[in-house]
Amino acid sequence: MKKTIILILTFAFVLAVFTGCSQKTGDVTNPSDNSSSDVSSFKTIGDIINSGIESVQSANTDKHYIYVFQIDQVYYRAIANLTPELSQSLFDLDFDDKDYESKLKDIVSPLTIDKLENLTETIIPQAELDKLVGKTGEDLLNEGWNSGMGYNLETMEFWLNKGAFEYTVVFDGQLENSDEFDEEEAIKPLVVKSVTFKDIGDATNVE
Repeated sequence: MKKTIILILTFAFVLAVFTGCSQKTGDVTNPSDNSSSDVSSFKTIGDIINSGIESVQSANTDKHYIYVFQIDQVYYRAIANLTPELSQSLFDLDFDDKDYESKLKDIVSPLTIDKLENLTETIIPQAELDKLVGKTGEDLLNEGWNSGMGYNLETMEFWLNKGAFEYTVVFDGQLENSDEFDEEEAIKPLVVKSVTFKDIGDATNVE
């Protein structure tokens, strides 16, 4: 299994990192004066950082460093390939090191951006989401949806991921919570009542 570590950064280098068990906040405010037209000028991760753009999410695997950011309400994802040596250097960083941020920046800044994606273009239009009404949870799982940041059994709202974004899926029926509750198994027989866009999801997942 490939190792993945979420890099928790502070100050101007990062606005927030989303962990697998925490509820996400609302829209991210980007203080940068950059516009979407500037994106094509970014050739390295350092180009993004040095422009004053803060990351929304960032992570590294054994093969990639991923930096997700926002400009003018548009989300972008920069992906840089890693050599085994650079990957190990990132995994070896100590969060408690007082020089952690500067060491991290030294490693990732020179990385060439191999892929720069406009993630906002991949948000599923509401008209397409409406077509999911009447399908079952199992249908969604088979189409690549997966569990996101949680659920509310009182309202039968489940926050499910599809691609880089999270959506609120409301199901018919009722469920009881328990210590052994398996979200994805529980929703399989349930019928979808509605699906709406919620927020950015696990945008650093590029596997």
